Amino acid sequence: FLKARDIHCRFIGCRQPATNCELDHTIDHQYGGEPAIWNLSDFCKNHHIVKHHTAWTVTQHDGGTLEWTTPSGKTYIDHPEPHGPTSTPTDQLFRPADEHPGANSSERSAPEEDPPPRLGPASSAPPF
Repeated sequence: FLKARDIHCRFIGCRQPATNCELDHTIDHQYGGEPAIWNLSDFCKNHHIVKHHTAWTVTQHDGGTLEWTTPSGKTYIDHPEPHGPTSTPTDQLFRPADEHPGANSSERSAPEEDPPPRLGPASSAPPF
């Protein structure tokens, strides 16, 4: 899901493909950050190092939007790429079951499990 959502490194202006990136916990795992969609994003190796070893900081908002703050205090917003010709950053084709619980919530509810869609009889399936 994250590779599809992020498409590329999520540092401002970087277009290193997500397939070449590392997953990063926005809130570090060592400080209680969960390995959940709302706390993960893709960074290339160089920008992963920048996030952890410089004064740049990042906050993740709903829908995977990242807010980067420079050492001097200037902020930049990075939205996930739209998916489709008329999509906006908040109108993506799919969403994870574990969206961020929100600032006032202490717990997430378990995602509802839906059965997979029925594709019809096997004879109507493509031969691949």
